[in-house]
Amino acid sequence: MEAVKANAGKIALVVVLIAAAIALFAFQNAEAPKRSGQVEYICVKTGKTFWFKRSPTVLPRENPETHEKTLVPCHQTEDGQLVIDPRQRAVIQQLEKNGLNKYVDPETLVVRKNPQ
Repeated sequence: MEAVKANAGKIALVVVLIAAAIALFAFQNAEAPKRSGQVEYICVKTGKTFWFKRSPTVLPRENPETHEKTLVPCHQTEDGQLVIDPRQRAVIQQLEKNGLNKYVDPETLVVRKNPQ
C-alpha cells in the first residue's frame, strides 16, 4: 500500500494519458471520412465510368471493354462534377499527348460531358 501511495501521482498521470489517447483516437476516427471499398474510374477516350475494388494498380488502368489503358480514377465534387485528382496530372498529360484523351480537360482535370 505504501508503494501505491508513493506513486499515486505517477499512476494518475498514466491513467490521464491513456484516457486522452483513447479520446483522441475516438475523435479522429469519428471525423475521418469513410472510404468505400470501391474506386470510380473514367475512360478518357469513351467517357464511360467504371467501378473497381480498391487496390493498388498501375495507371492508366485497362478498360475492360476496349482493352486500352485509358482508365484514370475520378471522384465527384460537391457540385456534381467528375474530376481527376491533381496527382494524376502526368497520366492525363501523357494520354493527351498520345491522342487518347477526349473527355478530361488537361488544365482543370474536370471531366467534360461532351468529347472534344
